[in-house]
Amino acid sequence: MQEPNLKRLKKTISENELITIVSLQIKDLLDSLDFKNSMNANQIVDTAESIVNNKDGFSIRALQHFFNMIKDSEYPFNVELYNTINRHKIMKFLQDYYKYVDDKLFSKANFKVEIEKMRADERQITTAGKLGGISEKFNKIKKELKK
Repeated sequence: MQEPNLKRLKKTISENELITIVSLQIKDLLDSLDFKNSMNANQIVDTAESIVNNKDGFSIRALQHFFNMIKDSEYPFNVELYNTINRHKIMKFLQDYYKYVDDKLFSKANFKVEIEKMRADERQITTAGKLGGISEKFNKIKKELKK
C-alpha cells in the first residue's frame, strides 16, 4: 500500500497541521546544519506552506528522506551550501530530489526490463539445450538401430 501524499493527507488533517509538520522538518534541518544565516520562524512557515501547497505529491516520509539527504550531504545534495539555506534553495532542492527519485525509479524499471529480457533469453537457451539433448538421444538411438 502506498503512503498517502500531502494532497491526500489534506482530506484527513488540516492544512495548518501539515504546515506545522513540514515546518518542524525544516527546523530540524536548520538545527542540524547550524547555519550562521538561518531562516526565521516566518520564513520557515512560509517555506512549509509553499511545500504543502505546491509540492503536494510528496509524502511526509519522502520529505523526511529529502531533508535527511540534505543533512547527510548525499547526492544530489552534496554541494556547498555556503553556510546558508533559504526557501529558494529548499524549493530548488525539492525539484532536484523529484528528478533524482524519478530517474532512480526509471532506472529500476529499465533494470527490471533488462532482467526479464535476460531471463527470457536464458529460457530460450535452456529450451534449445533440452531440444539439443533430445536430438542427441534421437541420433544415438538411430545409430543403434542401424547396427
